[in-house]
Amino acid sequence: MGLVWDYYTEPDNDSCAGVGCIYSRGKVLGGSSSINGMQYIRGNRRDYDHWEELGNYGWGYDDVLPYFLKSEDACIEGEEDVEYHGRGGYSRIENFRYQDVNVGLLYQAVGELGFTKTDLNGRNQSGYMLGQQYTKNGKRYGMNAAFLQPIKTRNNLKIVTNALVTKVLIDSSRRACGVEYRKDGGTWNVSASREVILSAGSLNTPQLLQLSGIGPEAVLKPLGIDVVANRPVGMNFQDHPMSPGVVLDLSRSTTQLNKSSNDILTDVLRFSLNNEGPFTARSTFQVPVTYTTSFGNRDIDYPNIQFEFSSIDRPENIPSIYYEQIVVHAVLNQVKSIGYVKINSTDPERAPIINPNYFKNPLDLATMVEAVQFMSKIVYTNALRSNNITLNTTAMSLCGHLAFNETVYWECVARNYTITGYHPVGSCRMGPRSENTSVVDPELKVIDIDRLRVIDASIMPVNVNGNTNAATVMIAEKGADLIKQAHGLMDINGPKFRHN
Repeated sequence: MGLVWDYYTEPDNDSCAGVGCIYSRGKVLGGSSSINGMQYIRGNRRDYDHWEELGNYGWGYDDVLPYFLKSEDACIEGEEDVEYHGRGGYSRIENFRYQDVNVGLLYQAVGELGFTKTDLNGRNQSGYMLGQQYTKNGKRYGMNAAFLQPIKTRNNLKIVTNALVTKVLIDSSRRACGVEYRKDGGTWNVSASREVILSAGSLNTPQLLQLSGIGPEAVLKPLGIDVVANRPVGMNFQDHPMSPGVVLDLSRSTTQLNKSSNDILTDVLRFSLNNEGPFTARSTFQVPVTYTTSFGNRDIDYPNIQFEFSSIDRPENIPSIYYEQIVVHAVLNQVKSIGYVKINSTDPERAPIINPNYFKNPLDLATMVEAVQFMSKIVYTNALRSNNITLNTTAMSLCGHLAFNETVYWECVARNYTITGYHPVGSCRMGPRSENTSVVDPELKVIDIDRLRVIDASIMPVNVNGNTNAATVMIAEKGADLIKQAHGLMDINGPKFRHN
């Protein structure tokens, strides 16, 4: 069945060269945490306070921070804000074990540009840090490894793999009573004595709800699906688009492509025997930087851009730890453009229609271009110039007719070389029951259906200001407590976490 859902976004003239972007999602235990970039960034406190302002009481920053801390086992070297990190949780957070020379140079260079060294998961979010990652002992540590494997032998847990859930079973009283799934050519039902919980993610959860009759009438009726609950499932879809910026050519002293076969064999042995060396890291993808453009509010700590540095493989069949170029990516963390996810078939094995509407709002494109142009200045820093790292001025082919480094050139690049940030959220928006934009309420219960909850990234009313894996784990931790409270297993009305 493969490890990923090979989805594509709908063709759109504003992005992805008009042909759609690949949109891979994890088709494996642990979901996309098993295939993602491993970056641990929670978002900004204002994200969660805004959720609460929208009527989601209990989801403000002071309410959710304890759940970030609960899951975390931080083993971070040096610069973290200790009071903002947890110890002893299931999910290990580390720095990558290996930094090549270019990581150090980039670290110096962003400092020269005026950025402040900070813990992006701490008191302030504006600046840069040595990346915090979901790794343990030099290897990926996704949510399957962290949460599921330690408990997989419990008597009250049964894991069914190589199966596809096809719908939620809902009785005549509009109560969820189980799910239907396919496996080994057969169709099976499993019943729920208390609740059904969907955690299929921001693409597959809305797909499942719509297939089950929960969604917009305008989507369901033309497909002949009986409408059980007319809710705006799939209609608040958001993602962080990325755009490539300047490309840096490395020098003879900084290239990582000059290793011999013996050097590479040594690296492999260091990793396999001792969990050491370049295979324990993602080359330069460990210097996250946050930035506020003129379209954001520079008077507060609320950056709207995240920069990432990625190595470019040459040739393509060599692992990315061996490289001779670095591309600067800008990630738009505060999007104005809203998209949708919807089915166009009653076949659960057909991919849903995915349209993030990247750059549909002109402000998104303007923000992205300003960020890319700003970070092009990095090539003039002493850290890079003194090591003969230079700007590659070869224009990208679809934009070669435009003046390199001008605004129109970067607009063209953003529209034609769009990359998803792989941070889909919002398609089952959380909000008050009284609002017709809500799919789930602040207890994550699907509105108009009893005994059905959604606990995944799709419930976010607005995307967070950073990578979404950490926020999704927080939602799961809080969701688990909401379920236990509902069934008399605990009381979550204790004192809130406060910080100085």
